[in-house]
Amino acid sequence: MTRNTQKVLAWSATIPSAIVTAACISLLVGGFVDDCRRAPLDKERLAALEKSAKQDSAQNPVLEAEQKRQMEDSLERAAATTLDSYVLIAAAMLFLVGAKGIIVLAPRRVPDFGIVTAQRTGPGGHRGKRRRKRQASTPVSHTCRCSDNGPIDLETVDRIVDERGRTAAAVIPILQSVQAQFRYLPEEALERICERTEITPARIAGVSSFYTQFRRTPVGEHLIRVCHGTACHVAGAEAISNEIRRELKIAPGTDTDPLRQFTVENVACMGCCTLAPVMQIDETTYGHCTTESVPDALDDSLQAGKGEAAQSENTRVASAVRGGNGQSAGEIRIGLGSCCVAGGSGKVYKALEEAVASIGARATIKRVGCVGMCHQTPLVEVRLPDQPAKLYAG
Repeated sequence: MTRNTQKVLAWSATIPSAIVTAACISLLVGGFVDDCRRAPLDKERLAALEKSAKQDSAQNPVLEAEQKRQMEDSLERAAATTLDSYVLIAAAMLFLVGAKGIIVLAPRRVPDFGIVTAQRTGPGGHRGKRRRKRQASTPVSHTCRCSDNGPIDLETVDRIVDERGRTAAAVIPILQSVQAQFRYLPEEALERICERTEITPARIAGVSSFYTQFRRTPVGEHLIRVCHGTACHVAGAEAISNEIRRELKIAPGTDTDPLRQFTVENVACMGCCTLAPVMQIDETTYGHCTTESVPDALDDSLQAGKGEAAQSENTRVASAVRGGNGQSAGEIRIGLGSCCVAGGSGKVYKALEEAVASIGARATIKRVGCVGMCHQTPLVEVRLPDQPAKLYAG
């Protein structure tokens, strides 16, 4: 069903229902006025007949007939009023449905999200009372828009809307999907959402500013998370954050360097308290950080390439390299829990794989969970047949 057909149906339901609603209201008001006018007359007539019947018993049949007539008239008016009320309710509901359809299908002005956010928040992110006049903007007509972080594919936004829904209740899933796609919430994408859904600019501004998971500014190529939990805070997390900002020349009040290579943010806890202070660049975790080790960690992330560390340390499954008759001569176990990864176990795991493969050793490399000795990571356990296990700690 096309949009024009939907508009015709909405108008077809709204206009007749409005006429019926007005007619029912007129009937109800007219009936009420008529009842108010007739009630004193009927009461006066009935009182006169009762007085006559007391003086002359021959007037009793006339009194009974008048009582019967007034009762029948009262029942008829009550039935008519009930019917008119039901028709009024039905017509009013149909009118509201049609009117809502007309409003939803009406052309919508593209919002200026910068102004909406400024209206909702004052300096420092707090809600303020200042109001600014919203500027009109041109409706989006292209499938691609350019932003500070590169072109925005609006077809991707359309696909997200089709998948998540068009009602106001879908605002959070839609924003989550948009941020997962673009790594932040581009204004061009938000304008497109308002064009194609029932979500208002004020609703988006409220949700995106309330939940800290949403970003309204572009993010750098690499994301740095500095743990500021209790243990890391005591161990000097603030100094680590300051050193990162100084090294990357990040201006006060911002979180991204001028080259947009890195974005830094504080997080509550990474679960590596024994290795505090801890920071994470993309998917690589660094423990026992110092201000002197920050430059090396930044260089390491640039050399490794985006996502390469994540694949080698977190998404690779246990592998087995066998030679000769295909039977494993032993097993090498390495813990890859959060503290282990922060201590460098991921790099050791990768080096072991490469070493075993290069020499063709008949050994199985197995990744395990927490080893229970976080302060000794990276920790490697070697198990050979008929021999006690040997531990090698970093």
